[in-house]
Amino acid sequence: MKRIKDLLAKTSRASSELRVGLTEARERIDALKAQREEIGHIPPTMSVVRRRVDAFAELVVERSTGMYPSPEHFLAGGDYQQPNYFAMEDVLGRYLKRTLAASIMEEVESAVEEMELISEEEREARVAKIDSDILSAELAEEALIRAAEEAGFPVERRLDADPRAVLAPATSLP
Repeated sequence: MKRIKDLLAKTSRASSELRVGLTEARERIDALKAQREEIGHIPPTMSVVRRRVDAFAELVVERSTGMYPSPEHFLAGGDYQQPNYFAMEDVLGRYLKRTLAASIMEEVESAVEEMELISEEEREARVAKIDSDILSAELAEEALIRAAEEAGFPVERRLDADPRAVLAPATSLP
């Protein structure tokens, strides 16, 4: 009877250690995925922002309906009449495009003073590094799951487990 109690205690400890190990592995994976997502929220460099703002100002002009007075209208001779047809957003877009872009950039620059900016190359490098770390963590999790299954402990895999880890040959696992 003592032997059975000892075996049960060992099994219970092994089960508890397995739970702790899986929890730690999965928390590590979640933390890495959160870091990866955060990288996507880091603003780009100011040159990229400038291109975005300029493209927006161009879009304002492109979307105008043409309901604004042309320069020729003001050059009319004696038959000049004050324009009575125009869309205010068209006038603003047409004649204040540069001012609009400059104003937006001024606000962006004041908002970005304390922010980290990142180039696309740096973003890609960081994401690649984190993706590699995620795969390593998932391979470690899979190694733990397989060891548990071999010992007779059934373990459910995460629904979002990376197929590269789940299907990896045993020689690829840590």
